[in-house]
Amino acid sequence: MWIALGLALAASPAPQPARNDDPFEALARAFVTKLAAGDDRGALGLFDAAAQPHLTAQSLGERFDALAVQMGTFQSIVEVRQSAAAPSSGGAHHVGVTCLFRLGKIDLDIVESSRSAVVDFWVRPAGSVAGAADPQAARWSPPPYGPAAAAEERQVTLGEAPWVLPGALVLPRQRSVALPLIVLLGGSGPTDRDSTVGRDKPFKDLAFGLASRGVATLRFDKRTLAHAAAVKAQVGSFTPIDEYADDTQAALVVALATPEIDPRRIFLAGHSMGGQLGPRLVAADSRWAGLIVLEGPTQPLGEELLRQHEALLARAGEIDGASQAELDTTRNAALALADPALAPDAGLKLFGVPLSLAYARAWAAERPVETARHLHRPILIVQGAKDVQVDLTDYNGWVLGLADVPQVAYRLFAKTNHLLMSEGASAGTTVGHVDPAIVEALAAFVREPPRD
Repeated sequence: MWIALGLALAASPAPQPARNDDPFEALARAFVTKLAAGDDRGALGLFDAAAQPHLTAQSLGERFDALAVQMGTFQSIVEVRQSAAAPSSGGAHHVGVTCLFRLGKIDLDIVESSRSAVVDFWVRPAGSVAGAADPQAARWSPPPYGPAAAAEERQVTLGEAPWVLPGALVLPRQRSVALPLIVLLGGSGPTDRDSTVGRDKPFKDLAFGLASRGVATLRFDKRTLAHAAAVKAQVGSFTPIDEYADDTQAALVVALATPEIDPRRIFLAGHSMGGQLGPRLVAADSRWAGLIVLEGPTQPLGEELLRQHEALLARAGEIDGASQAELDTTRNAALALADPALAPDAGLKLFGVPLSLAYARAWAAERPVETARHLHRPILIVQGAKDVQVDLTDYNGWVLGLADVPQVAYRLFAKTNHLLMSEGASAGTTVGHVDPAIVEALAAFVREPPRD
């Protein structure tokens, strides 16, 4: 869960124009150009008609202005490219617009409907939206510890209309007994089934690596990706429970209906925010055999946001007056989240962006460690010591909070980061893979969970 923006301080390549024959790329360029020029009303006019009633020109401008607070003055559009990923089941297309600011580059992930209208946009680290024309985008291949020949991948759908989601079931190709299965649950934001960040696909690594060790997996696109417009229409009432609960339950139903799977050995593995909500989701159904938490936060939301904002400024290397003012705003927002008297229209902001109070309040109310204490099922906590997003403070929250709880195992990996990869395994321009020791730890856990 990385609330703050990552910085990319590498030298910028020469700007590349969008393909003139691609309406999605042209729309994305026009949208960002209007925002950068301060034409907030013009940017709003490019939104899908269904989304416009839930937005204002001012709120759009504030979202873009917040980038300048963190990243310095906008300089130029460096590159525009349509995502290599196929459109979602809801028809959404993703176009990456790499923008150069004074302190570095970021990607704007522009979500567009099939009618060539903007649905939403997200801020991501530079290189996170891999372009279809980029030869690097196709370079993912199964990790050495998970050869393709050892796995059988099936495309599946889960859930019911209007929230049907696409996913993938991966089984060991050679099997003679009922298999354990892990449902892989992504972190915050519109995460795809592979948990893709740039060229890295940690969930796909896990799926193929686990298949070679006799463990099946099920992973799926989150509804915030597959049904972005529908989620946007519910922004005032949408909560993390809406984002995760029904779809996770639907994944369990698919797993239980798969003949090759042992119904007594179906586990949930949540990454980042998915791990934070994991205890609640497993507690809701006794058919889950256990829980795996991958880099899961434990700190209250306000404290987590404040720590991440401070980490962002530390990485930037300079704190000017505007940056300090934004940090103070984040500190005030953290305090406000704990105020039960706060009115829904209080105008709460984070990094200059208006917060959905319903979403933030529900998230802040999560107490994952306390919920995990009462699961009475095996739990594995996985943490990378090099994770600067969910750090050792969070890990220690699990260790101390569950110290007297049986059936809990802990694995701390000295060299791995938030993507479960060893530091230096990927720099955004090369493909990294999940550390094989993590794959082995998950396989060993579901084969023989702790019983003490």
